Amino acid sequence: MSATPHQNTTITPSRVEDLRLITGRGQYVHDICHDGMLHAVFVRSPHAHARLAAVDIRAALAAAEVRAVFVASDLPGTCIPPINPIAPATNPWPSPLLAGEAVRSVGQPIALVVARSRAAAEAAAELVEIEYADLPAAGDLTPGAAAVVRFKHKSGAPADPAAAGSLRVVVRHRQPRLAAAPMETRAAVARWDGCLLTVWLPSQSPARARDDIARMLGLAAPQVRVITPDVGGAFGARASVNPEDLMVAFAAHRL
Repeated sequence: MSATPHQNTTITPSRVEDLRLITGRGQYVHDICHDGMLHAVFVRSPHAHARLAAVDIRAALAAAEVRAVFVASDLPGTCIPPINPIAPATNPWPSPLLAGEAVRSVGQPIALVVARSRAAAEAAAELVEIEYADLPAAGDLTPGAAAVVRFKHKSGAPADPAAAGSLRVVVRHRQPRLAAAPMETRAAVARWDGCLLTVWLPSQSPARARDDIARMLGLAAPQVRVITPDVGGAFGARASVNPEDLMVAFAAHRL
């Protein structure tokens, strides 16, 4: 019986980031910290569909350590950019960064409280008084319910204009509920130094996020820098900016 001498083999791993991440040396947006950094807390809707009869922020503004409280009137007409705009008419109605007249989902942000500490911001957010008037809401698509999207498409030119006709196509599309669940929750940090806005985002599309932020603030693209550190999962949910991302950038630029 013969034995083959053991040969030392050096294996070069194809992934180089694993050791840093599994030993706790990763850096996520939640790890970003700056001296004097302010903290933001959103006031969100508990209703799926309701009209905002009144929003009173006076008590929150007077609370300790609060720097600002923003509502929809601070950003008139400012809406979320189209999400993956790959087809026409995919945004049936504009969605404001902060709800002003009505809310259309549970958790939709209505106000943003900015304070010197997270605890102070959370306490002040509890002082924002909102009067709701409930409106009908659909928990799911029921038989007969439908969201209608219409658009026109033209192709070519008929040789005989008199023979030109139209074709009507009806498509029924059912969209299942889907929720991407990354390990890292959403986060955003923004810093304005007078000429450059730096934003840390767990984004799959930092260049697109930069353009969206610059457009929202009326800045040139070179005035915005988006840094994407380690991202704890995405699954497509981080390809577009969220209203909270834009609001944090707006607050940093405004304050």
